[in-house]
Amino acid sequence: MSFISSIQTYWREILFAVVLLGMSAFWYYDRSSIIRAMDIAAERYEKELEIIKESAQREKERKEELLQEYRVKIYDLEKEYKKIEEEISLAKDERVEEIKKIRIKNPQKLIREIEQTFGFEYVE
Repeated sequence: MSFISSIQTYWREILFAVVLLGMSAFWYYDRSSIIRAMDIAAERYEKELEIIKESAQREKERKEELLQEYRVKIYDLEKEYKKIEEEISLAKDERVEEIKKIRIKNPQKLIREIEQTFGFEYVE
C-alpha cells in the first residue's frame, strides 16, 4: 500500500484529525487571549482599587483636618461665650448695685425708670 492509496483510504480520518488539530489550535489561541484579557482586567481593577484606597485615605485625612478645625472653632466660641457671659454678669451686678443706690437716694427716679422701661404706672 502506497502513501497515496493510504490517503485515499483514510481521507476521512485524516480530514477529521486536521479539523480536530485546527480546532485545538483555535481553542488554545482563544483560551490564551481570554486569559490575557482576564489578566489585563485584573490588573486594571487592582489599579482602580489602589486609586480608591488612596482617595479614601485622603478623604479620611481631610475629615480629620475638618474635625480638628471644628473643635478649635467650638473651643474659641465657648471661650468667647464665657467671656461675654462674665461681662453680662458683671454688667448685671453693676446695674443691680446702681438700682439699689437709686432706690435709697432717689426713689422717684427709680419709679420713673420702671415706668419707662416696663410701660406701667406706679400706684401707691
